[in-house]
Amino acid sequence: MKGYKVMIVAGEASGDLHGSYLVQSLRRQNPDIQFFGMGGRLMQEAGVELLFDPTQMSTIGFVEALKSYRVLKRVLSRLRDALVERRPDVLVLIDFGGFNMRLGPMAKAANIPVVYYISPAAWAYAEGRAKKVAAFADKVVSIFPFEYDVYKKAGANVEFVGHPLLDIVQVDGSKAELCSRLDLDPENPIIGLLPGSREQELKSLFPKMLAAARLIAQEIADVQFVVPLASTVSDVAAAILDDLDARDLNLRIVTGEAYSVMAVSDLAVIACGTATLEAAILDTPQVAIYQVAPVTAFIVRRVVRISHFALPNIIMEKEIIPELIQEEVTTDNIAGTVLELWNQPDQIAQIRRDYQAMRTRLGSSGAVDRAAAAVLQAARQSSR
Repeated sequence: MKGYKVMIVAGEASGDLHGSYLVQSLRRQNPDIQFFGMGGRLMQEAGVELLFDPTQMSTIGFVEALKSYRVLKRVLSRLRDALVERRPDVLVLIDFGGFNMRLGPMAKAANIPVVYYISPAAWAYAEGRAKKVAAFADKVVSIFPFEYDVYKKAGANVEFVGHPLLDIVQVDGSKAELCSRLDLDPENPIIGLLPGSREQELKSLFPKMLAAARLIAQEIADVQFVVPLASTVSDVAAAILDDLDARDLNLRIVTGEAYSVMAVSDLAVIACGTATLEAAILDTPQVAIYQVAPVTAFIVRRVVRISHFALPNIIMEKEIIPELIQEEVTTDNIAGTVLELWNQPDQIAQIRRDYQAMRTRLGSSGAVDRAAAAVLQAARQSSR
């Protein structure tokens, strides 16, 4: 079997996760592939030679991204040099649109095929973004059905493979077993708090979640709160907990374990992002919250053309879970929305019915293997 050189580039924790699973699938289909590029710990453990790890500095929002612009510019130059010097058979881009939409045209100029996996959210912005991707990507691997339509209309060579999280999001063990591992009582109410994996999300949202937890605890007897944190922000979280003196809360902090936390939670409060979709796949009722810097919010409201921000709502094209956006993200609103949902079992049952319909829309299992097959096809055509 012919070995190929695959350059793979991801820039955030979620991209690192998807990249690692893609690499594992590619290795199963062709053990002789050499991988190099940009990503995080998971991709490195899967066998990717990392030229740079940006997951420690991932940002959210236009204004926030400016803080690391100079670093990203230097990294872009380094990866461009690697493209020219090492001549991979294919470049795989994963999300991270602000960066990868600059790297992609460089690969095209060097006559290196580009596969964009988990492509920029053109469905949320003007369709011009899809046209830009179509101009340099030899293949767009789509994970949302509505995304396929936008890229097809823009002239891209696009393939809908289904959503990889349907394969990735899994937990092993019963609720009792998971609760034992997390030091939780399965007989008492459990509310998960997921403030995000980026430092600025944590600083913005975690204090409000903790303050809301105090109000919720006054209304729900014996309630337990559990917070799964990425190891990269554990120090920031510890400082917030010390500042707020959260020792009076029945609170557990765990490193990682996000899926286990979602699986045992009777309800969760989750920062908008991939985690809202992961919770929906695990059937966890949730309240989604989204808040960025005021200037970023001003820009977003003028360029984004979607009416919802939580992925389950975007996929279903209606609000199936409550979401609080920007100025709505207050302690009182978080607590009030959680308590309202907690006291309406019929609404929780409807959320779970909508989750089932959402999972059907996301396609069938095997998305990662289908994405890997598309990458291999591009590599084969390049090496002919």
